[in-house]
Amino acid sequence: METAQLGDYLTVKRRGNTVTLRVQQTPQLEALLGVNNYDFADVDTSLFDKELEVNGLYGSYTKIVCGEIGESDEPFVFLLTVTELGGMTFLGEQTGATTTLTQSFG
Repeated sequence: METAQLGDYLTVKRRGNTVTLRVQQTPQLEALLGVNNYDFADVDTSLFDKELEVNGLYGSYTKIVCGEIGESDEPFVFLLTVTELGGMTFLGEQTGATTTLTQSFG
């Protein structure tokens, strides 16, 4: 099992090809939501502090990397996998969708 942490509000776990997210309501998360103009009243707080399984994944993931991107520090989770072409899948917090980027290593 591999675990990655982003700030004090996001924990990502990988067990084989199963990935779960756990979001905790913290002052850091509330500040991030405020910076990104989210109305906290519209946030589904019933999803906090629960293991949420990410669906629609494929591939043999080898590493998790969490990071914040852009001026508003939007959180992203990168699931790394190596294929013949090399590749990286990331989960974006705004769309909830997974996107696969392929990059040739070599």
